[in-house]
Amino acid sequence: MQLGRYEILEAIGLGASSTVFKARDTLIGRIVAIKTLQSGLNDPAWRERFMAEARIVGQLSHPRIVKLHDVGIDETSGAPYLVMENVVGQTLEQHIAARKTEPQQAYGWGAALARALAYAHEQGIVHGDVKPANIMINQDGRVMLTDFGIARFSAHISQNGGLRGTPAYLSPEQIEGKPTDGRSDLFSLGIILYQLATGQRPFQSDSVQAVCAQILKATITPPTKVNPTLPRAFDAIVARCLARNPEDRYANGEILSTALEAVAREPQVLPRRRPTIDRSIRTTLGYAGAAGMLLLALFVPMAAGFYRHNLQLPPAPVAMYPAPRPPADLPLWRETQDISASAPEMTAPLPPPRPVRSKPARNTKRRLEAREPNATVAQASPEATPPSSVPELAEQQASSARAAGIPMTIEISAQSSDGTVAVFADHQLVFSTPLASVAEAAAEPFRAVCTLFPGQHHLSVALYKADNSLRAEKQGLAELQHGNMNLLAIRVVKHSKILLLRGTGLEVTWPTGSADPQSERGAKNFSAQVAEVEPQ
Repeated sequence: MQLGRYEILEAIGLGASSTVFKARDTLIGRIVAIKTLQSGLNDPAWRERFMAEARIVGQLSHPRIVKLHDVGIDETSGAPYLVMENVVGQTLEQHIAARKTEPQQAYGWGAALARALAYAHEQGIVHGDVKPANIMINQDGRVMLTDFGIARFSAHISQNGGLRGTPAYLSPEQIEGKPTDGRSDLFSLGIILYQLATGQRPFQSDSVQAVCAQILKATITPPTKVNPTLPRAFDAIVARCLARNPEDRYANGEILSTALEAVAREPQVLPRRRPTIDRSIRTTLGYAGAAGMLLLALFVPMAAGFYRHNLQLPPAPVAMYPAPRPPADLPLWRETQDISASAPEMTAPLPPPRPVRSKPARNTKRRLEAREPNATVAQASPEATPPSSVPELAEQQASSARAAGIPMTIEISAQSSDGTVAVFADHQLVFSTPLASVAEAAAEPFRAVCTLFPGQHHLSVALYKADNSLRAEKQGLAELQHGNMNLLAIRVVKHSKILLLRGTGLEVTWPTGSADPQSERGAKNFSAQVAEVEPQ
């Protein structure tokens, strides 16, 4: 298979919005990685904008950023593709799933990624989709950002003005559809730092919509509550990264990197060992020991007096006859004895000393020196899920290359201007807009377009309140086909007043599909009305 001057060698992975191939540049013989995106650049104006932004991203040259070598558009399918350097290694997502990350390593990786983002932001480039799947770890242990600019290209292709991304790592401004800058990337990096240091994400839920609601409203648990070995300074770093207001976050990645390096230089906190005996029991034992020592002090003198009284020596016997005297001429000799000379010789050797056995300390301070990497990027696609066999994967890739993206029209009409409507396709955020912008187009329904692959998709529509809490949600299956209207109709309605109360409902009609049978709302007529009672 040939794509321009590149010979496709094998398919690396297939994602929801892109396909990754390993290829060879036929001009210079270099092995590269090619990522093909969805088609949709048939408009000459969009083509020109895509190529202009690709030239900007191609100027990025940083040891922690995967290099973009080339960019092009397949003339057959109209699908754009990016040619990047090929890196052998694994993604950070795979590393987190396989093993635990030590805090010192997390600080070092975070500082390196923050400096890479700072460099890109100085060039006017926002990544837009910072997540573990887009971070590579090469064979030397160096972390590198990949897919730089892919989120921007995907946003242009979708033609709806909103950024795509993985919901668990989106910033509040991305969810609300507001303009973003480099501080949005730092919010996503803060989520990754929390996950590396504690082993879990700060925002977790079974529902994509609930995760988005947590990002907009929930208060996170400090990292030190999850992992007591972390320093308090790390709590402050994460809290500043995850501030909902961009003005309260770090101004740039250099400041964040400096803060992480300062924490990395601090000694690691060892966890305090909890006493094995309850405190009340230890207090009781202490009092009992003191009382025992007092009784012993009183008993010893009494016992000594008793023994002195009952164990007296008998009086010396009285002589009845005088003792005989020695002769006067008997000389008296004073003999002296050399103790050292007369002592018996010590011939038996002393027994050898017993070896002293000691157990190694349990809580030994471990030093982890971050290995300074010096390599290039990884070969695995962050979002890719390879099929079970190479023939199946090749067949899927060929089918995906032949299939052009299908535009899906999103039509919204609203009787309320409070809140935000968000659309998710296959658990990925593809569109969001405030209802205020919908109300401005009161003369006709608000319309937007996003491009998806043909076939069946799991769609979800969420309605958020003005305070960013989830008000209503509708899920369903949609079948997108060439030649069909492919219209997703969304209505936000007000119910009639009952007993001075009113409710807001959500009605959805799916494109050429049926409602999700597992959804409890709206399985009968492809629409849902989830009402919330609120005061007049």
